[in-house]
Amino acid sequence: MEHEKQVQTVKLALKLETRVIELKESLHDEQSKSFDKPIPEPPTRQTAQFTPPPVIHGCRVNWLIMFLPSVINIVLGMITQSVLLTLLIFPTLFVWPLVYYFAIYRKKEKRAIEKVSNSEEYKQRYAAAKAEADTIQQKYDAVYAAAKEKFDTVTVPEYRAEYAEWEKAKNERTNQVIWELSGVHQELDELYGQTRIIPVQYRSINALQYIYDMISTSEYDVRQAIDSFDKSEQRRLDEMRLQEQQQANALAMEQNDLLGEQNSIAQKARRDANIASVVGAVQRHNTNKTLKKWLK
Repeated sequence: MEHEKQVQTVKLALKLETRVIELKESLHDEQSKSFDKPIPEPPTRQTAQFTPPPVIHGCRVNWLIMFLPSVINIVLGMITQSVLLTLLIFPTLFVWPLVYYFAIYRKKEKRAIEKVSNSEEYKQRYAAAKAEADTIQQKYDAVYAAAKEKFDTVTVPEYRAEYAEWEKAKNERTNQVIWELSGVHQELDELYGQTRIIPVQYRSINALQYIYDMISTSEYDVRQAIDSFDKSEQRRLDEMRLQEQQQANALAMEQNDLLGEQNSIAQKARRDANIASVVGAVQRHNTNKTLKKWLK
């Protein structure tokens, strides 16, 4: 094949392979897209708060009856100054108020509440308050019914129609990219099959770019450019291996230095221990010698 035809063939192959990468990225982007409009939330129904009118029973705690016996007992104890009476007074101070409150007052209050609750006046106030709450609830229900109808008949159909339109456009764009990608693959297969000058292992963008740059700027043909590419790749791999080996050697040296430092520290610790042992032995010998002299 003529040199210029080789140049044009490699140039077209590089262009088509680049287009394949672009279309694959575009296809991935299209397939990854999602509808960015959230699903509309349905309306909520408000509930009117109904609070029964308070029961005003008029029943009050009689503080005089509640604490008068305790006061009387205290006064009697102070007057008589009797120890026995004083011992009887203190339980009375706590027992009688509790008896009065729970056994007398609470029963009286309960009867008063029942009387007021069953009165015609309270029933009318209760019915009026209930009717007011029901009226407010009816207004809430009317607003909710209108909002729910609009949601079901307008909001949801509009959302579904918008989503369907978006999905249709997305599918059209995706199918267009797939169709174009298929056409580029077919064109590449025909180019490689008809020319048969580019081996399979050199049909990458990196290799094609190197080969094109080589033959388009010199008299090199495709075979010579491939040989040059292989040598270039081998040099690159050798450089990578060299860098990895250098890094491994540096790491090994660093580890050796660290190990040597640890050994040095260990040796110093052993030497210090030996010195301390000798010093201790000498001190013990001198001490024993001094004691023997003192005993004699």
